[in-house]
Amino acid sequence: MSELFIEIGVEEIPVAEIEPAIEHLSSGVRQLLESVHIDFGDAKAFSTPRRLTVCIEGLADKGRPEAATYTGPRKEAAFDKDGNSTQAAIGFARSKGIDVKALKIVKLDKGEFVQAEIKRPGVSTKSLIKERLTSLILGMPFRKSMRWDSENIRFIRPIRWLVVLYNGKVIPVSIGGVKASSYTYGLRTGGSKKIKVSGFDSWDAAMRREKILPVFAKRIRDIRKQAINLAKRVGGDAIIDNYLHNAITNLVESPIAIQGGL
Repeated sequence: MSELFIEIGVEEIPVAEIEPAIEHLSSGVRQLLESVHIDFGDAKAFSTPRRLTVCIEGLADKGRPEAATYTGPRKEAAFDKDGNSTQAAIGFARSKGIDVKALKIVKLDKGEFVQAEIKRPGVSTKSLIKERLTSLILGMPFRKSMRWDSENIRFIRPIRWLVVLYNGKVIPVSIGGVKASSYTYGLRTGGSKKIKVSGFDSWDAAMRREKILPVFAKRIRDIRKQAINLAKRVGGDAIIDNYLHNAITNLVESPIAIQGGL
């Protein structure tokens, strides 16, 4: 089974837009795969102010073949008395993408009808991502978006890097002049170090080395823990406002609490 790894690197996303953005990206990729019957296993999603990341594991290389049967006009409407196809039969066959000679006559409860049997091969996963990912990303709903290049692309903030890997190999996708590669980037405060990745495992290791916490739940716990520990050092208690706590969590990638004073 295969792995699909996607990361959109952007300038800092407004706090209120991060959660709906990663939910749309994650659910959008899953729905795209499901729409063509591509099986997959675990789906992971990660977000920080500078990155929206999705990893799909246990992925089939192509969708399951499809077979469908469509019932058309009655036999007497589909063929004349000499057995020649009428415009009704020709139009029905054309609408299903098959030759009129491939139509079959079947007996149903209400009489004899023509039927079309359609068999479609499974869709390639790589081809699907290559052809549909850009429109999925650009279709992400934001309350306000911006343009930043000559291609007139709109997104919540300028896209600065794009990682799209299928089993470690780049799928050629581009958005607003940014081409997909195998490079992510580290902390802005550390100079946005360019880091080569081959998939989720190497990306996860890179995030650990950079001390980036891409999981919201871990960042929020870490911030709370640091605030409580700093307060204890000066014999106080940390008064944590939940709204502010959540907002701060989506303002940083690598939380560091600082003790101040008045």
